[in-house]
Amino acid sequence: IRGKKITPNDVLEFVVDAFLLHTARYGFVLLALDDVQWMDSLSWKVVQRLVDRGKGLMILCLCRPFAMEDASIDPGFLRQIQEEKAENGKKNPDLSVIELQPFTESDVLMILSATLGCDPGCIKEEVCKHLFKNSGGIPYYVRELIQVMNQDDLLERGNDGLIGWRSSQSEYNQITLHTDMNELLLHRLDRFQFDGRTLLQLGAIIGFEFSFSELLEIQYLSMNISLTQVKQVQGQLSRAVKENILIETCHGGIHKIQLSDTSSHPEHSKPTDNVDIPKKMYSFR
Repeated sequence: IRGKKITPNDVLEFVVDAFLLHTARYGFVLLALDDVQWMDSLSWKVVQRLVDRGKGLMILCLCRPFAMEDASIDPGFLRQIQEEKAENGKKNPDLSVIELQPFTESDVLMILSATLGCDPGCIKEEVCKHLFKNSGGIPYYVRELIQVMNQDDLLERGNDGLIGWRSSQSEYNQITLHTDMNELLLHRLDRFQFDGRTLLQLGAIIGFEFSFSELLEIQYLSMNISLTQVKQVQGQLSRAVKENILIETCHGGIHKIQLSDTSSHPEHSKPTDNVDIPKKMYSFR
């Protein structure tokens, strides 16, 4: 603002105006904010102004367990969103709180039995206790570690009809489950051959999110790409999705790339017609 010193309130109104202007064409907007326990008072004021002025707006605040009263939030605004308001004959607060707690050992047993398709009583106690200990009951870890147990074929049904550790894993210290996601991802990357790991490294260099087409173009630079190479890259990416390393999304549409004919003399490849490939996007988990 020429000739005027910008104040925090000017910044606040600018941010709110820009957000509302950008989202005005949508009938419903979901704004997700992570780690709000670290938000400062000015950021909370932005949220307050959006609540006051926004239409068709839902704000999802994700945070670690903490008391809202301890946050840098205006007490008056907190009381305002906690008050019950009459709407269609029912009283509903503007603020709804959902607390997600870790799974109990019993929860872990039920999830494992559902995954294996068996009765909970058919699973040995040592298996459930080990899974619970390594996951800490965190839902995401539980799911991922169960997948490792399945992929690595760590379990078997014994002569007694109970599901326990495979005989080669019978010694407790030999059972390999990963207690941190970095270890788990490294374990999954080890499953890939050199070409697959190199491809994923290239994707990481491009960014957290990358497209199928740009990965192909960078991988083979200015070279004409063969259909075999396209299928190989697609296969590696599909495997990374299956291993929960990547998430695949499709934004619709197609992208044209030029293939080369290497059927007779690979060292003298000739350009052929363009081929359409889907505009797929991938992002790291």
